Amino acid sequence: MKLVKSKEMIELQKIKNKSGQSMVEIIVALGIFAILVSVLFVFSLQSLASLERSSYYNQALLFLNEGEEALRMIAKTNWDSFEYNQSAITTSSNTWTMVGEGSIENIGNFSRTVYFSNVYRDDVMKIVDEGHAQATKDDFSKYADIHVGWQVSGQRSIFLNKEILLTHYFASTTP
Repeated sequence: MKLVKSKEMIELQKIKNKSGQSMVEIIVALGIFAILVSVLFVFSLQSLASLERSSYYNQALLFLNEGEEALRMIAKTNWDSFEYNQSAITTSSNTWTMVGEGSIENIGNFSRTVYFSNVYRDDVMKIVDEGHAQATKDDFSKYADIHVGWQVSGQRSIFLNKEILLTHYFASTTP
């Protein structure tokens, strides 16, 4: 009988050891699960931040291209308004116009400004630097540098810019 009791005790001891082992396995499994969930959470946050940056970039690109088209329309209809060094553009009565010297256009979280500079040509009408020996100011061409900017998380500013050459096609070249 004593031998039987000891066998029963051995089996009870095995059961107790197994239940302790099961608890350790559960704790390890929960730890691995917690690590996986936190990694997935970090990736999700990064994905959302990337999506937001992409959305801002696409909106800025839209405003940049809109600015280019607006300047081309102004060049066709009101060339003399390109007298500024820096100006914003706006639409009034379905017509694009220049706002005025030093102005900045704010569109929601974005700002848009256009910087103008003169175009110089040599005696064969090639574009050259202002300091070129044969440089002559071209009154019928202007460089326009369109800047669109926005802030990311209130900390740093990001800018897109595009330089275009505007030409007054309808100008009379003969007196």
